Amino acid sequence: MEQAERFRALEGAAMEAAGQGLKALLLLNGGACVALLAFVAGTATSSSLQKEFIPLVTVTAHSLIWFASGAGFAVFACILAYLTNQAYANHLITPEKSKWRTGTWFNVAGLFTAFISLGCFAVGVGAIALALP
Repeated sequence: MEQAERFRALEGAAMEAAGQGLKALLLLNGGACVALLAFVAGTATSSSLQKEFIPLVTVTAHSLIWFASGAGFAVFACILAYLTNQAYANHLITPEKSKWRTGTWFNVAGLFTAFISLGCFAVGVGAIALALP
């Protein structure tokens, strides 16, 4: 396998892994939102809401904000990935340093945003775990 083929294969694998990672972040945070909404709805409509569950429901509602934010950041990271690819593709059509720099900026911003999304998930899970009776 020649060097150019190896490069294309590795670049394709990296892009596939990045796409799968963004999908996983969206699934993690979105799934947590759905599960918490079902929990809060079931608990809030229960006629026998026990006093010890009230703080848990409150923390769950706050965690929902973290998970929803994490899902939003995952979507934003997808947009940044698109803009990264567009900038790099435009650079290939008309090579200008500014287009490459713009793509690099979008790339770094996308990575940062993906880490924020993962952090939102961790904070949401941690808040619920600490609130368990």
